[in-house]
Amino acid sequence: MSDAAGGNLNQPEPDGKQRKQAAGVVAAALAAGETVKRAAGLGHVSERTVYNWLRKPAFKRRVNEVREQAVSAAVGLLSSNMTAAATALVKLLKSRSEAIRLRAARSVLELTADFRDLEEIQERIEELERQLGVGRKR
Repeated sequence: MSDAAGGNLNQPEPDGKQRKQAAGVVAAALAAGETVKRAAGLGHVSERTVYNWLRKPAFKRRVNEVREQAVSAAVGLLSSNMTAAATALVKLLKSRSEAIRLRAARSVLELTADFRDLEEIQERIEELERQLGVGRKR
């Protein structure tokens, strides 16, 4: 038998440790982009419970922290491969195919301009933060 929110009424209410584990599973699932329904299922809790947790600032912060950790890990992986990617792109500049050389040249020029723009914006933000006496947490 299920309640209106999708929880199983025949299961005993989880204890504190189980509830904390369920909240962790649900937070990770939501951070990964799962639906509330799927996250509830993975955490073995009702959708109503998930919606209640989402109203709590601490739980929302946890979901955001988990998401930020995942993004940080992905950025780290991509960053560690930037040199290889740049080397591959530069090698394409010597391709026999004119079309490939042209696309590679455009990519190099566009990416270089984008990186310079980002550096300038970052420098300007850092200067503003310095003037305001605030800084970004890392």
